[in-house]
Amino acid sequence: LSRNFSARSTNPFDLTVFQSATNLYEFDQVIDSLINNPGQDWIADQDTASTFFMRTPSAFSLQFDYHIWKGFYVNATSMINLIGKKTDAKVKVPNQFSITPSFDIAGIGLHLPISYNKYSGLRAGIATRLGPLTVGITDYRTLLARGKVKGVEVFAGLRIPVLYGEVKDDDKDKVSNKMDECREVPGIWAFKGCPDSDGDGIPDSMDDCAQEPGLAEFKGCPDRDGDKIMDKYDDCPDLAGIAEFKGCPDTDGDKIIDPKDQCPELAGELYMKGCPDRDHDSITDLEDLCPDNFGPKENKGCPDTDNDGLFDYIDECPTVAGPTENRGCPWPDTDGDGVLDRNDGCPNTAGPKENGGCPYKDSDKDGLLDKDDSCPNTPGPKSNKGCPVIEKEVIEVLKTAFDNLGFELGKDVILAGSYASLDELAEVLGKKPTWKLQISGHTDNVGDDDSNLILSKKRAEAVKNYLITKGIVTDRLMVEYYGETKPVADNTTSEGRAKNRRVEMKIVIE
Repeated sequence: LSRNFSARSTNPFDLTVFQSATNLYEFDQVIDSLINNPGQDWIADQDTASTFFMRTPSAFSLQFDYHIWKGFYVNATSMINLIGKKTDAKVKVPNQFSITPSFDIAGIGLHLPISYNKYSGLRAGIATRLGPLTVGITDYRTLLARGKVKGVEVFAGLRIPVLYGEVKDDDKDKVSNKMDECREVPGIWAFKGCPDSDGDGIPDSMDDCAQEPGLAEFKGCPDRDGDKIMDKYDDCPDLAGIAEFKGCPDTDGDKIIDPKDQCPELAGELYMKGCPDRDHDSITDLEDLCPDNFGPKENKGCPDTDNDGLFDYIDECPTVAGPTENRGCPWPDTDGDGVLDRNDGCPNTAGPKENGGCPYKDSDKDGLLDKDDSCPNTPGPKSNKGCPVIEKEVIEVLKTAFDNLGFELGKDVILAGSYASLDELAEVLGKKPTWKLQISGHTDNVGDDDSNLILSKKRAEAVKNYLITKGIVTDRLMVEYYGETKPVADNTTSEGRAKNRRVEMKIVIE
């Protein structure tokens, strides 16, 4: 609109200009003419009807409420016009859509309606509830409009409950007397006020076990183990069983019910309380080491035919008693010499017990048994105990070597004057290859024991090493050492100590 205009400040609106106006009619006259003469020009003189009819607005409303969480809700509402465009009376309700989030709990509430239609556009309201009183505005945006002219639609509502008289309920079961078929006994709504004491969905009047929850197929009586045998007829109400045993199970099928069966998973014998005993020795197979062979309890169910303490299944001679160490068999004496084979060094050749069941030998064939032969590997006369007689010349050589043997003082160094007699001894040993020489070192008691023992060993080894240089093999020379432990004279005198400092040599014939 243009704002370029002027107005008189005095008498701005003079109504006298309408006093001489013509063709002005009252509003109801115009309405009468339009209704009675549709499609024609309106003529005031002809439209004189005082009443008329028009169709009221009609619309379809669809609402949706959703509980979001706790006190939070949302409502969606649509208003759809049902009057078409070609209808003569064109008074219609505009199509409108709204959504209202809200918070509503006992005593208070807050609502935020948002709506839209093509005439009023988008509107955003707010409403609050305090007890039964609700106050709100349809569109708070008009309060924020520009200019000095502002307005707002305010609405208010008061909820007043209509009180009814108290419904009679004699048994206080929240089912009115009018609907209660069992007025004297408290019941539930599902059975028209009649009781279901055990809560099994079967009214007490039809329940044979009204105090125990049960099944409809058993007229309200229970079957806890689900074996189709009512608990009151079931000897094992908590174990599914069969009718043959009054509801008790027999898992292994041995005709002994599980509660009385000590082996419920294994078919067994009545005399064994349901446990198996294949060999019928009154020992359960689980405890029987020989479940397929009859045996006494002291043998853990295993037989011992020969009573030798070994069960037959580990006895290699089950019908003949024998010691455990020979696996239940008696020890043999193959050569019949009175010495059992296990103790007989020669089980196939008879021999005396003192020789381990073996016959005595005469290895050197000199007519003397080895047991009586001091030299069993070298023939010799019986007068010399089976040893060969050593010639006097050889004995003299040994004596000379002994007498002439000398060492530097306190050392194991052989004196040069001893070489000739040792060379002669080496020559004799070279001629007797089966002979051996025992060399024994000794000292006097001067000095400490350990030093003397070491010195005696070194001097004996010095003689051995010298003879080795003369061609005598090591295996034929045997060294022994005793230090000061075997004196042959008195160590308190110089002569005695001299005799005790010695290296003895002895021919050994095997």
